[in-house]
Amino acid sequence: MAGNTYKEIQQWITNFVESILPGGGNKEMYTAVFAQMSDKDFERYMWKVEERGYLDIIVPNLVAHKLSTERNIKIAKKFGHEFFERVMIKDREKSYMSNVKYMIVQLPVRRQSQHSIKGISTSEDNRQLDQLSGQPTSDSKAAKISYPEAQLMNGMNLPTSLVELMKMRGGDIGMFNASKSMASATGAISMAAIADRATGVESTKSLHIFLTCAHLRNTA
Repeated sequence: MAGNTYKEIQQWITNFVESILPGGGNKEMYTAVFAQMSDKDFERYMWKVEERGYLDIIVPNLVAHKLSTERNIKIAKKFGHEFFERVMIKDREKSYMSNVKYMIVQLPVRRQSQHSIKGISTSEDNRQLDQLSGQPTSDSKAAKISYPEAQLMNGMNLPTSLVELMKMRGGDIGMFNASKSMASATGAISMAAIADRATGVESTKSLHIFLTCAHLRNTA
């Protein structure tokens, strides 16, 4: 647009923003702003636009005038801009060009206060068990179920899930070993099929021993 007068540039800008969102009021907004600018003000404004690389538009919510992807692509082609480009993918040893074109645009990115990698709890293995409770410990420990959660599951009529979480995965070594063997052999686990392999939850056994050693009769 070199050689154009300020008025011609202003007219181009107002027509451009109107083409992106017809009837959205941005043309009238820019016209009113430019009318209050001197030549020096407009020159400083254009330097800021060049530095940022874009023009601002306002897109109100819940109105009839909406942005259109198809319309934006047509406008981009009119000005010789291509949104879709092949991407150079870099590997550790070599780089290669993608066969498929991808959309390349600038998008605002907000850093999340907590990333999923920190919130996800996964175990390294299932080999380390606490001797007193029979429950996973150290790198084998991933999550736990609380008493309120157990009450909610009971209220939701999920007895099999409770048996799995509080018995099979909660310290019954016999059922736990049977579940691993069944998963390795068939790729699935049936709680009914391994019920007869139950040996009791280790934490309950430990509690019974502690109470008995304290000369307290118990039913644990």
